[in-house]
Parts: sequence; structure tokens; C-alpha cells
Amino acid sequence: MKPRLAWSWLGAFALACLGIVLAFLGGWPEVEPAPYRLSATATPATPAQQSRKAVEPLFVPERPAPRTAVAMADWGRLQAGMHDSNPYAAYMALKEERKPGSYAHAWRLKRDCWFVAVSADVVEYSGFDSFKPGDHVFANRPELMAARQQAAQVARSRCDVLSDGDWTERPYPDDVNGLRFEEAMNRLDPRAMAFPRAELQVLAAQGALYELSQYLSADADGPTRYFEGQRIANTREGRDAYNYALSLATVYANNGAGRPGEGISQLLLCIDYGRCNAGRPEDYLLASLPSDSPVRAHAMALYPRILAAFARGDVEAFAPPPQSDASPTRH
Repeated sequence: MKPRLAWSWLGAFALACLGIVLAFLGGWPEVEPAPYRLSATATPATPAQQSRKAVEPLFVPERPAPRTAVAMADWGRLQAGMHDSNPYAAYMALKEERKPGSYAHAWRLKRDCWFVAVSADVVEYSGFDSFKPGDHVFANRPELMAARQQAAQVARSRCDVLSDGDWTERPYPDDVNGLRFEEAMNRLDPRAMAFPRAELQVLAAQGALYELSQYLSADADGPTRYFEGQRIANTREGRDAYNYALSLATVYANNGAGRPGEGISQLLLCIDYGRCNAGRPEDYLLASLPSDSPVRAHAMALYPRILAAFARGDVEAFAPPPQSDASPTRH
């Protein structure tokens, strides 16, 4: 058995952290600051409203928040590496640079390649007619079994070298920026009550604010989450919409827009869930949601705002208001 299979339990945990399979949001009293609420257009009745529902926000913030910017992220080389036939070369080029963000992007590329290679190994050993729980609708379709097998072969050919051994390869000892990123990531804790401003500022300065999706997703029993100065409503629909939007923004940051085909995220979803030949991230990340779902509509409206905050390095977009900086646990 390959060394990666010994790590498959970690892969299963981290796939949840990737934001591909999501956790979700439940009810808050009407107190300041007001939570996102479902608007009257949540279920449009007219054809005109139906045509607009994908872009109209369904959870409307009651007042705008000021925007700040640290840096404009450059994800071009990371996105190219995610689609490269030889991501190892892209990884080494990024790691060798020792510039702000270069190790952060190399780290993400290696990690995602490691996960997709683990999935390819696991599915090969368990059989291509097996599916993840909840995806029984894809079972017993020979064409999807064949597509999963092909995706596993592509993943293995591209990622075997880069995914050999442990995915947590450290930066070079003289890479000051890489060491700062590593230290910030090590300090982040999804269970922490306090908002991790200092750690996120390090990520933002290196164009890697998208990594916060692992730590600031909304959970019914976790800390209160905020976006653009508004508390995320603690409802199932609210949590789902916010977490789906986080995942979409993260995948768009890492893989880029308008890149259909065999990106690492697409390979992973095909191998694990049989969602193959889906071009846009929403085609596979939101595949389980009905086309008229209010959660889908809100996630589609919200993710460009989150993606823009990632690109700006806008840590304060995710911060609680000053009086709520402790991010108390929901009751």
C-alpha cells in the first residue's frame, strides 16, 4: 500500500476543511448588529424575478460596512499550476522564489495535489463502483465509473511526484515569508472564540486570505461569524449559504474562472463523487442543491463579494464589529 493511504484518514478530515463538503448556519433574535435576513425575493414569483434570482442577494445586510485593502492578490501562477500537466514544476518554481505568497501558493498546490492523489489511491483500492455517502444517485452508472477511473489516472500521472510522502513540506530555512505563513497557519484554530486578526493579516499580505475558509466557516455550535459588518444568521439556510459561498470563492481563487476541464478540484470531485465533466465550480460544488433553491441563489450572490475580499486582502470584511470582537459562541 502506498504511503499516502496511511494518511487517508487525514485526507478525509481535510477534504471537509477544503470547503468542498460544507457545514452550515441556525436563528438569532433581532438585536444589534442585525443578522442577514431572507428578503421578499427569496422565492420569486414572476418570470422576470426568476431570471434575476441568481444575482439578487437573499440575505440582505441592513447597513454597509467600510472596506479596507491590504494588497491585491496575484493567483495566476497558482491557478496555472492547478491545471498544469506537471504541477511539481510549478510547485518548485513557487517554493524557490521565497517571495511574499510564493510558498503559500506552493503549499496550497502541494496539499490539493496530495488530496486528489489520496482519493485516487483510495478509490482504486475500494473499487470505482463505490461512492461517498449521500451520492447514491450516481451509483450503478457505468459511464461515471469509467469517468472516475480516467480522472484517477490523470490525477496519478500529474500528482504522484508532488504528492509523494507527507504534504506538509516546510519552507526553506531562509524563506522568511514562507516561515511567517507557516507560523500563522499553525496558530489558526477553528475552535478559537477570538477573531484571529493577526494571523489573517499575515495571510492577506501574502495573497492567501482564501485559507481562512478552513477556519471561519459557520457552525451551529461554533463562534459567531460576520461578513461585511453583519452577523451571519444562525439558521440552517444561512449557514449553508455562507459556507457554500466561502467554498466557491476559495475554489475560484485557487483554480480561476473560466477554466473548465481537468483542474485539481474537478478531478477530486469526479473521483470522490462522480461529478465529472463539470466546468464551473458552481456546477459541482452546488450540484446537490435544486436550481430554485434560495440557498443556491444566495451563495451565488455572496461568493463574488467574498472572492473580492480575498483578492483585496480585506481581513476586516470577516471581522466582528469592535464591540463583538470576542466572537461569542452561539446559544
